[in-house]
Order: sequence, then structure tokens, then C-alpha cells
Amino acid sequence: MTSVTVRNFWEGKRVLITGAAGFVGRYVTEALLARNAEVVATSRRDRSSVEPCAVQWVRLDLSDRSGVESLIGQVRPHVVFHLSSLANGARDMSLVVPTFEGEVVTTLNLLLALHGKGVESIVLPGSLEEPEGEDTPCSPYAAAKATTRNYARMFQLLYGMPIVHTRVFMCYGPGQPDWKLIPYLMRCFRGRNPPAVASPDRAVDWIFAGDAAQGLLAAAGIPSWPGRTIDVGSGRLVTIRDIAEKVRAFTNSSVEVDYGAAAPRAHEQTRCADAQATFELTGWRARVSLDDGLKITINANEADG
Repeated sequence: MTSVTVRNFWEGKRVLITGAAGFVGRYVTEALLARNAEVVATSRRDRSSVEPCAVQWVRLDLSDRSGVESLIGQVRPHVVFHLSSLANGARDMSLVVPTFEGEVVTTLNLLLALHGKGVESIVLPGSLEEPEGEDTPCSPYAAAKATTRNYARMFQLLYGMPIVHTRVFMCYGPGQPDWKLIPYLMRCFRGRNPPAVASPDRAVDWIFAGDAAQGLLAAAGIPSWPGRTIDVGSGRLVTIRDIAEKVRAFTNSSVEVDYGAAAPRAHEQTRCADAQATFELTGWRARVSLDDGLKITINANEADG
């Protein structure tokens, strides 16, 4: 798929984005506005006075089934990006119920409301945390994502719904929550505090958030196919240690990193995106290199600080 094809696909489309105020949601929203899509966005808080005026904001808790049904009936979207998520991979038992409600319940409410409404594409972002085959979920988030995926595949198989499954790898970039690794490293280096980093030898596929947004848009234009998942990643593994050292170098910091001081998460996943398969299917591949993406992120952070 060429860039011209993608732009023609989005021209005048009415697109619903759940979780549009979130980290990835903001990038997807910007990408769609740049392609002249008509964007309706949901958030649990009122965003109309502080977010882009080109977006129609709707305050809605997606656990409210009747509210979701009412929204879909009013908007009648052509395409839906379901980005609302409690994206926390911690292993704490306290996350079991809120993650189930934030992932599974909201997705079911959305799919039930969209059935029979003529939607062209429903993009569901999965996670590198999700188990494959007979693997056991390694976190409440992974279990909820896997459950959501199975329900969505059932909706595809039995009810013919045009669901596009994606797997988004480790996103980073300007605007990421402060508790994530890269913002944490930048904050520590700026304050001359040695960061405590767990699992330094864990290899991860890192993807710049702007690239990830473009990948999700490209996936939306692909026909739904049961059982298929489109990887949105760079196709390269880089260790957490290498990330920390790159951020340290790009911030010109002499502060040492305390590797292994923080306890590692149990049963961490190592998975790399099949970038070539995604390119062959969609024509999209990541364009921002890791070094460039980190520099953009650091410069944006310094400008805000």
C-alpha cells in the first residue's frame, strides 16, 4: 500500500478513537487529522476545552454499555481504533479486576454496539505481553489482552465483524507517562540521580510512537482475516542496558546506572516483530531509527522542562 492509497482511504472517513487522550491515541489522532479524517474521540474526562478543536470529544466510560450503544448509534463510524487500555504490565494482584474491566468489558461493550452498524474496520491493538499458543499469560494485562483477542476472533468467525488484530511492541516518544522506562531515565539523568534499572539484559523491540501510529493506520486498510495479527514494531531487539546507555549518552550525563537494583518482573517476554511480513502486507515499516527517536524524545522533554 502506498502513501497515496492510505491518504485516499482516510479522506472524509468518520473515525472513532477510544482512549484518544492516551499516549498512542494522541499520535493516532494527529495522523488521522493530517489525512483529513473526521475524528470522534472518547475519554473518561471532559477534553473539549484543552484538546484539538478539530476533534469531536465525547466524555464516556466504556464500561457503560448503554452509553457505548448510544454513542455508536449517533456516530456511525466507518473505522474504529479501540485504544482505551489499562496498559500496565505489573504482576500485582490488585490489577486483576481493573485490568479485566478496562480491557475485556470495554471491548465487549464496543463490539456488541458495533455489530450490524456497517463499520468497515475495527482495529484492536494487542501487546507483546500476550501469550502465544499454549503459553500462560505472564501478567493480569497479558491475560486480559488474550481474553479480549479470543472474544474478538469469535466475533469475526461467528458474526463476520471486520476486526483487524495488531500487536504493538514497546512504544516510546514524547508525551509518554513519567513512570515508563525512558522518561524515568531522562528524569534521573537530568536530576543527577542514579536510575535503578531491572532486567538490563532483556531484549525488547522498541518502536517510536509516531511510527506505531502510522502502522496502525496502515493496518486499518487491510481486509479483516480471522487468525491474522499484524505486528507493529521495528523488527530489531535492543536490550534495556543499551537503551539506558544511549539515553545517558544523549543527555550528556556522567551518572552511572544501577543495573539490577530494581527487582525484575517474573516471566518477562522476549519477542520481536515480524517487520517484513507487515511490510509485505501493508507497505508500512518503521522509519524513525532508535537513535533518532531517542534524540527527538529527549529534546522534547528538555523543551518542556
